[in-house]
Amino acid sequence: MLLVPSLTAVRVDSQLAEPPVVSSVPAGQFSSRVDMVQVTVTVLDNGHFVRGLPREAFRVFEDDVRRPLTFFAADQTPLELVVALDVSSSMRKVIGQVKANTSRFLAALPAGPQMTLIAFNDEARVIADASMPLETQLEAIEPLSPYGMTSLYDVMLACFDSVGRRVGRRAIVMFSDGEDTASHSSCDAVGRRAETSDAVLYILGHGEALKSPDLKELCERLAEKSGGRAFFPRKPDDLVGAFDAILDELSAQYLLAYSPTPHAPDGKWHSIRVEVANGRYDVRARRGYRYDPAS
Repeated sequence: MLLVPSLTAVRVDSQLAEPPVVSSVPAGQFSSRVDMVQVTVTVLDNGHFVRGLPREAFRVFEDDVRRPLTFFAADQTPLELVVALDVSSSMRKVIGQVKANTSRFLAALPAGPQMTLIAFNDEARVIADASMPLETQLEAIEPLSPYGMTSLYDVMLACFDSVGRRVGRRAIVMFSDGEDTASHSSCDAVGRRAETSDAVLYILGHGEALKSPDLKELCERLAEKSGGRAFFPRKPDDLVGAFDAILDELSAQYLLAYSPTPHAPDGKWHSIRVEVANGRYDVRARRGYRYDPAS
């Protein structure tokens, strides 16, 4: 079995009922071993995605020591996707646009991704899970209406905890328009948890998020460290462009895996560096991981 840092062994179940946000996300349970490390890689040439590269074009280093690849996939590798939508009170002006663009994004994904949809305000709750057909998932989005405060840190942890342990890519797409006002978790806890996950994080910050330098810095730092991106759309057209950019990127990724350098679960940061074609291309990939079973 492939085990990567901090993958959860929890299955999240949900049922559609009234109100539309119905089922809490439980806390995760994590593996205490690292047998193999997965790295999702995006390759760019002057800002354009590069597809179709062979295994031989990639070199991966852990703590500056080259590690041989034990797995490589370049075409539509399995994708587990978690999409989290802010439905707090501050979303009233943009909720229609967000729901429409989220539905369009999900409908445009290639067939096969395992999708979980989470809505959050004071709490993070699953509104649709991977067992449901796309039509049912889209129907779960439509009734969402804004209320309550924003538990941004809690939902970030819930998203990381909801991804599985199968071989394949993992991605989290999160939309929020404001700073945390209701979480029980801290910003530091989110940062530590992100370092133990192989999920690629895409964050779309809107509204009040544009006015907070601290929030923008957090979003950018978490996204970039995971190999993802942070977007801060100011206009509806920018929101469309951000969702489209994520969609394009998910269709152009490579998945690598390697056996890590032997080390104890010391809680230390282990850097990852991916080189492609002797440095010819720009690369986006997770920058490392923290092997800490106590996370």
